[in-house]
Amino acid sequence: MSKRAVWILAGDEMIRADRVHQVQWLPDEGLLILRATGQSAPLHVTPVAVGSNAHPPTAFDPQRVARLFLNAVEEAAAIEAPHQMRLELTERGMVWGCSCGCHTQSPLHPQTGAAAPTGM
Repeated sequence: MSKRAVWILAGDEMIRADRVHQVQWLPDEGLLILRATGQSAPLHVTPVAVGSNAHPPTAFDPQRVARLFLNAVEEAAAIEAPHQMRLELTERGMVWGCSCGCHTQSPLHPQTGAAAPTGM
């Protein structure tokens, strides 16, 4: 199975996910910090609140948010098309949304910290 490019929306920039070498979640600031090869400064990803009942960023464990990022990239790379992903906070939890809508990732729930397995 071929792997496809996965692009991450980080502020006003797009970065290929395979260039990211460090992921850090800062819940108090509501920021995901990505350090990537070829970038002199860290990139900031601010989650997009989707819906009026979206969970606050402080509800999510940093280790689980990092794992959510890795799972989302793995899922998107396995699909036969390039993807642009953004981090979303919804009433169901935290999720990486894909611009093409071709797949839906299981959200990270704030209380349980659980995310469904990727199946890969």
